[in-house]
Amino acid sequence: MATPDGQSCSYRRDNGEVVTLIRLPLNGQTPRSALVPVEIALAADVSAKPGPEAVAVNVAQGDSGDRAKIDLPGVHIDANGDKAKVSVFGVTVNADGDKADVHAGVGANAATVHAGPGGAEVRAGSVGTQAVNLFYVLAGDAAGPNGYHAVGYVARGPIAGPLVVGEFKSKADSQNHSDHDFEALIDMNVHDAG
Repeated sequence: MATPDGQSCSYRRDNGEVVTLIRLPLNGQTPRSALVPVEIALAADVSAKPGPEAVAVNVAQGDSGDRAKIDLPGVHIDANGDKAKVSVFGVTVNADGDKADVHAGVGANAATVHAGPGGAEVRAGSVGTQAVNLFYVLAGDAAGPNGYHAVGYVARGPIAGPLVVGEFKSKADSQNHSDHDFEALIDMNVHDAG
């Protein structure tokens, strides 16, 4: 469904996720400042409390040395000796000794994660001299007022704007938000908006 001004459209995917594409002019603001109202609106749909609360970590002696397992909304770490599997909203790391395979599905080169027992907030991406590529997820174990466990966006475009913002709202309590079709849709709209 498109808005009358043609600046946004929404649809529901087969998995129940709601996706909204927005054309966001910057009007002299920085990309991150322009996205603050988007983040505030999205946060109203989840009950996540990512805070600086203590994170429970289970550590024990495993077959190949120390073992740690952390499971939070959207953040999963399983380490055993010199092997580790890490999954944080579309960013995965599989490490084995001195070898590691890292996949950042959103093209991110920097990420911050704030996680606690009530939820997790993930920010990734960059604002370069020419282009913007930002990723944001807020998720919690408990569903929000409309049943959503996770919300977020991918925002891309030229540094002067407008940005194409692909918002998502998911009722699934664990979902990988790295979706090639979703990203291709955003990239296609960035190209068309330019």
